Amino acid sequence: MRRSLRLVTLLLLSLASGLAHGDTGLYGIRGVSPQAVRQGSIGSCYFYASIAALAATQPDSLRQAILSDENGGLRVRFADGKIEQIHDEDVQFARKSDFDLSEGLWVAVLFRGYAQRTLREALIHSVNASSLLFPLKSLTSGVIADSDLLLLAYDRAIRSQIDQSGNICRDGLKAQLSAELASVPLLGLWKDRAVSMLDSSDFFESLAAQIEANGELFGAYRAVGQGGLSEQVLSAFAGGARTYEIKNRDKTAAAISLALQKHQAVVAWTDDSPLDKLTTKAHSFLDDDAEDWYLRAHAYTVLAVNTTSGTVTIRNPWGSHPDPQGEFTLSLDEFVSAYTGFTTSVPGQHHGGE
Repeated sequence: MRRSLRLVTLLLLSLASGLAHGDTGLYGIRGVSPQAVRQGSIGSCYFYASIAALAATQPDSLRQAILSDENGGLRVRFADGKIEQIHDEDVQFARKSDFDLSEGLWVAVLFRGYAQRTLREALIHSVNASSLLFPLKSLTSGVIADSDLLLLAYDRAIRSQIDQSGNICRDGLKAQLSAELASVPLLGLWKDRAVSMLDSSDFFESLAAQIEANGELFGAYRAVGQGGLSEQVLSAFAGGARTYEIKNRDKTAAAISLALQKHQAVVAWTDDSPLDKLTTKAHSFLDDDAEDWYLRAHAYTVLAVNTTSGTVTIRNPWGSHPDPQGEFTLSLDEFVSAYTGFTTSVPGQHHGGE
């Protein structure tokens, strides 16, 4: 049901965001704001809800994360100081594939930076888990850490081979990786080693597991638990994050209120319960219009909480459901009944402008 609803709304969003596909420049009409963030045709709600939450509470940190280089290109710098060079063809791929429907290119740029960071860490982890001798592990990890050539070849090969559940075929990946490497200015030794590593079961199984766990970054669409993933995104861009299970109404409201007062991003998520079972569990707290805003296994941005009136204002990263902007207000009782947990950013080490 969720996928069918998504396809219908995408047709309208693609038209509505036509100017966002490059015509409005890097920051679009509304700049760095939660309303400018719109998830596309992959299940990356945890990323988009997290970026919208940071845009609502720490917009300067996102602006400072996008850097220009001396050649007019763009880079993304994370809270730990690590930097990813962004390649325009990969940003345009995300736009043309409708992975990103945001206003301007800034969200797609951050998305690509985060995807590259995640894959780079996955490749290094998999090399270290492989049967390669230690000197080769060290050399190969160093090439992956310091150069984009192998990274991008793997990235583009994975995007062409991944299925909608995040799975990948070893033989298909090998063939596509060989094709991607054909025009890469690397020594044949490194090209051969990059492909032959996939013959190592330890390497491939480790890499495949991490691709599946982050499949949305490469074009998959899966329904997954969103808590840990939101924590990873907020940690990458804000320096740290903390996740809470929602149990007690008043404690939840107090914790979210305090986080927002401190300008900390807040993302909440639902579990995989269908609405009819959720309604039974939630008794009479959920209104009849819950189907207008509730989505299972989905992440949302928390924009505000009012402890006096007992309400929470939330945004769906689709930018719809409900219309017009995906924003809606629930009572605290409804919120506690419908949502499983929430994640907040926490102060971390930030690196300011150069």
